[in-house]
Amino acid sequence: MLHKKPLQKNKLSKTKALSETKSAIKQRLYNERRKQQNLQKDNKKENRRNYMNNYRKGIRADLTSTPKSDEGNPFSNRMDKARSIKKLKQALPITPNKRAAVLSAYVDCNRILKSPGVKKFHDSFEESVEKMAIRNIQDVITSVKHKRNGEAKAALNILTSSVSGENISDRKRATKSLANILGVNSRTLQKGKKIRTKVLHSEHSSFLYTTRKTRSDALTERTKRIVHDFWLQSNVSRPTNNKNDIKRVRISPNVYSSHSCYILEKTQTEVFLQFKNEYPDEKIGQRAFEKCKPYFVRTAQFKDKVTCCCRQHVEMRSLFKSCMQFRKRLLSREGSSEVKLYESLSELVDDTLCTRSANTHQHKISCLDRLCSECGVCKFSMLPGELDESDVQISWERYEYKNVKVKGDKMIRKLVLVRKSSSPAEMFQYLKKLLETFPAHQFRAYWQSKQMKSLVENLPIGHCVTVHDFSENYKCTEQNEIQSSYFQKLEVSLHVTILHRHSVLEYDGKDSTAEEPNIVTEQFFVISPDQKHDHHYTHCVQNLVSEYLKSINCEISVMHEFTDGCSSQYKSRHCIGDVSYSCSDFGYATIL
Repeated sequence: MLHKKPLQKNKLSKTKALSETKSAIKQRLYNERRKQQNLQKDNKKENRRNYMNNYRKGIRADLTSTPKSDEGNPFSNRMDKARSIKKLKQALPITPNKRAAVLSAYVDCNRILKSPGVKKFHDSFEESVEKMAIRNIQDVITSVKHKRNGEAKAALNILTSSVSGENISDRKRATKSLANILGVNSRTLQKGKKIRTKVLHSEHSSFLYTTRKTRSDALTERTKRIVHDFWLQSNVSRPTNNKNDIKRVRISPNVYSSHSCYILEKTQTEVFLQFKNEYPDEKIGQRAFEKCKPYFVRTAQFKDKVTCCCRQHVEMRSLFKSCMQFRKRLLSREGSSEVKLYESLSELVDDTLCTRSANTHQHKISCLDRLCSECGVCKFSMLPGELDESDVQISWERYEYKNVKVKGDKMIRKLVLVRKSSSPAEMFQYLKKLLETFPAHQFRAYWQSKQMKSLVENLPIGHCVTVHDFSENYKCTEQNEIQSSYFQKLEVSLHVTILHRHSVLEYDGKDSTAEEPNIVTEQFFVISPDQKHDHHYTHCVQNLVSEYLKSINCEISVMHEFTDGCSSQYKSRHCIGDVSYSCSDFGYATIL
């Protein structure tokens, strides 16, 4: 008896647990049914939404096909149409050949009888052609609407004005739908309507007049090409020494053009005056001439400064500029027409020489050396104010040797640019003094440069061209540098040699022949702790160049060497003595 009560209690608890489990199962099943019902509702909504979207797309597609008839849809719903198609299939023969023959006979028979049903049947096939035409227009508009040139804009204007007539423009909804189909803005179609109205009511009635009218004196493509090539001449512009100087310009969406930068050797006005002298028959103004300049040609900046410039050229240009500025002020006050205000230095030099030869287009050597009795500096006429030796002071610049203190009390003689203040007569007399030797110096400089370029472009087989020069000493620095090392840096000498040779098949991968020459340009650097730039150093460099040419199996019989005018390095008596033994030392037949 003691154990009955606990047993009854356990039995009741077990029955209660079973009833709770059944209710939980019922609740779970109910939740699952509700979840399935919700999913079915969501699916119905999604199907309804897709149906409406497809229906709207069908309405838009109907705009590209034949418009709806006034009778409306012949079927009340899709099931009605499906039943009719089922009846037609049951009425037709079973075999495919007989079925096709019956349909073709019915269509041909009713075409002869001009049945309206068959006519609409044929019109339904023509809708595909119209859709293809709309698709072609879409492709053309997509290809030209993002371009910036005038031809693309004219093509877009023609297409939009041809499709935006009165039938479309009068209905706003139709205009928006057509804009969505063509992939353009509705404002573009409105603009096309204005162009269409303007063209159809004009005297010419041609869509070609939608483009910008060309001026009668517009530049031709031939003139633009001549100007473009003139900007790239060697005496006008030059490429920069930095390979990272690249100019990039956008020509269309995601399409860019890049080119290495070119630096002007003179001002744009001087380039224009030079062009007018060489092409007097070309009618072009300075602003149009500058607009035809290539996008990668720019004026010189501070970072593009040219080192190792010629003293005579720099001094002569500076003095010429000061003299012409003073002459311009005198002419504005006096108004004399006896003297000429020169625009460029070359114009002044040509006036002091005889006319150029008709065959060579060059001046005579006797005229350049001032040995001709018919020309000279005496042809340079001056105003009375330019010969004034009074107290009138003007400012100008020239190079002079001065004693300069360096490292304490040590004095060295150095060539520096000095600003002088003197009378106009002294400045013009110094200009006439420089004019005595400048023409010959300028001619020889241009002639040597021209000869070198011609030699490199027409290099014979077995010949090689080298250009030698010392670079500025390089100061070696350390990453972890102590304080005293900053004031005692180790310097090394850099000798640079530009080497022009014919390619070697084993080394360059391409052979060079007389019929198809292939010139290779290389940079040959010699780095040495020897800081004394003398003839021993240059002789060692020549020996290293010879060994390098032999190592790549480049057989050189004639070596052409170009250097500057430094006497201690290349043109002293010791250098001439080394040249006399160069053929035997390096194995060349001739050294020029």
